[in-house]
Amino acid sequence: MDMIERTLRWIADVMTILGISGLGSYGLFKKDRSMLGRKVFNFTLILIKMLFILIGAIIIYFIFVYVYKFIVSFLIGNSLNIYWEEGKEFTHIISYLLSFLITMPIFLLWSLVISSFSLYYAKLLWNKMLSSVYSFDLTKYNQLYKLEIIEAFYGTSDAIRIDVKNVLQSFISKGKLNVVASNELAGDPQFGVIKELKVRYSIDGTEKDAIVKEGETLRIP
Repeated sequence: MDMIERTLRWIADVMTILGISGLGSYGLFKKDRSMLGRKVFNFTLILIKMLFILIGAIIIYFIFVYVYKFIVSFLIGNSLNIYWEEGKEFTHIISYLLSFLITMPIFLLWSLVISSFSLYYAKLLWNKMLSSVYSFDLTKYNQLYKLEIIEAFYGTSDAIRIDVKNVLQSFISKGKLNVVASNELAGDPQFGVIKELKVRYSIDGTEKDAIVKEGETLRIP
């Protein structure tokens, strides 16, 4: 029984590793080619972000404990006891509040950086609060294209087509669109006939049109 249990555990571990790596690889290579790939990629990305935020929370907790110990030791002047002591409740409350005020902004900044995968908001916050000490240059963050899908249809004619505006809008990443015109966008409006993807979009305030055949890739800009 022990051998069977160990074998099943080994198989389960291998399947877990293959499953996670397989989903991650599929999402990475298919994110700009299919809706399923995009959804898998976004789901994997959310899991990774949550993992790093959790790691940050654990690290911040230990930092909080050490900061709290230091403040308690400084105020009371005796052992580094993290538990409340009778007659010294007010001192412990002050220590908790000061430790919270010191560590919580660090955790919030960490969460902001991880959730956005960018240092923009952290630098923006720094500029708002400490621009007199040092100011970050944020001009490079304004160089992204402002891309918006005005209308988009996939089909064979005006009468046989599917509105895919919201679908394409969800594919936009950092001001760019890279997607394959295929039935995976919203189904097959007419079986056995080659379809077209017609798009009207606005990029940096200028409206443009694009048409790609089924199987071709639409890249904007």
